[in-house]
Amino acid sequence: MYELYHDEIVREFYFNENHEAILILEHSSKEACEEILHGLPLVKHGLTRFEVLGMSPHTGFERIFIQNT
Repeated sequence: MYELYHDEIVREFYFNENHEAILILEHSSKEACEEILHGLPLVKHGLTRFEVLGMSPHTGFERIFIQNT
C-alpha cells in the first residue's frame, strides 16, 4: 500500500463507519485499478475484496453556468 501511495496511484484512503476501507485510486482505467488491487496480499489470500467503482469529474457547475448564459 505504501508503494502505491508513494507512486501516487492510491491518492487517498479512509475507513467508513463500518470500518471498511475506501481507497481512491488514480490510473488509466477501471480494469487497471482492479488488477492493482488483485495484487495486494490480503486480496491474493482471500482475506479481503474490493468493489471498484469508476468516477468522473463533477460537471454540475458547468451545467448551471452554461444553462444561465
